[in-house]
Amino acid sequence: MDFLIIDDDKSFRDASCLLIDGEGHYAESAASAELGLSRLKEDKFDAVLLDLLLGGQSGLDVLSQILAQQPNLPVVIFTAHGTLKNAVEAMRRGAVDFLEKPFGRE
Repeated sequence: MDFLIIDDDKSFRDASCLLIDGEGHYAESAASAELGLSRLKEDKFDAVLLDLLLGGQSGLDVLSQILAQQPNLPVVIFTAHGTLKNAVEAMRRGAVDFLEKPFGRE
């Protein structure tokens, strides 16, 4: 599978790419919503891992933009600031899952 990781935290992006690559998949990262949306227009990915807080931008708004471009693309929201309210809203907007940082291989 090919994953796109959209997160403004470089160390988390790098670690996530290493984890995914280590499992035999391909991972590419984008440091901002704009870069991530651009990459999605240029290449095909099987899934997106999207940070809930992207600097001054809400990952939930970016989620809506991603799904407007590619309605069937699985998007997983992740955050270090997880709340039940955020998880419910992410799922309501079309995320397939919601993970709290840090997360492991499982």
